[in-house]
Amino acid sequence: MGKKTIRESPYSSSWNDYRKRVLIFYLSWLFVPLFVSVLRYIPVTHYWISRAGEYLWIFYLLLFAAGLFRIILWRCPRCHKHFFMGRVLRDLLAKRCMNCHLPKWH
Repeated sequence: MGKKTIRESPYSSSWNDYRKRVLIFYLSWLFVPLFVSVLRYIPVTHYWISRAGEYLWIFYLLLFAAGLFRIILWRCPRCHKHFFMGRVLRDLLAKRCMNCHLPKWH
């Protein structure tokens, strides 16, 4: 039989970008236990290493915040406004665009 062609959405590249942003954010959550276990292994007697651990925490928190803001500031593929921010409302669990009401994953 012939190949079945799957009709792609005109917004599929935008949804793939959103999927990557969410994946990066979730991976940053999974990275926390590994990060904490490495920092606990570092002996406190080595001052410069423990000091470096403090800077690593700051670096990690900045990466985590950047991942979160990349999701928040993602633009709707239809109206090109922020998907999760309307005029007043902000909802990270929104199932539709807060501006043009495009369903998520459409």
